[in-house]
Amino acid sequence: QNPEQYHSYEGTKFIIPCKLSSKQRISESIRFNVEKNQNYKKKATGSRGDKYNYAMVCQMTGANDVDGKITCKLHHDILSPHFSIKAQELRKLTKEDKKKGNAMANERGNSILND
Repeated sequence: QNPEQYHSYEGTKFIIPCKLSSKQRISESIRFNVEKNQNYKKKATGSRGDKYNYAMVCQMTGANDVDGKITCKLHHDILSPHFSIKAQELRKLTKEDKKKGNAMANERGNSILND
C-alpha cells in the first residue's frame, strides 16, 4: 500500500518463526520453477549472464497453523548450489524428457527443503 515504506526496509533482514502448514501437502505449499532472468541482456557479441534462473516460492504459516500466512521466494543464488546443471539446461532437459526433468527438480527441491 505504501511503496516508500516498503522500500525503506530494503536490505533489512527479518527473522520470522514459521513452518510449512501441517494442513497442506508439500506440493500445495511449494512451487518450483525455472524462470527467465530479468537482468539477462543479449549483446551482439553474445549473451551476458544466464538467461534462466531457478526460483522457489514457499507458502508458510506462523508458529501455529491458525496464524496468518507468509509467502517467500527463494533467490536463485540460494537454489543453484543444489543443482549440478544450470537452470537453462534443466529447462531444456524438461522439454526433451519431461519425466526425467521433473524427477531431477523434485529430488533437488526436496534436498533444499531438508537443508
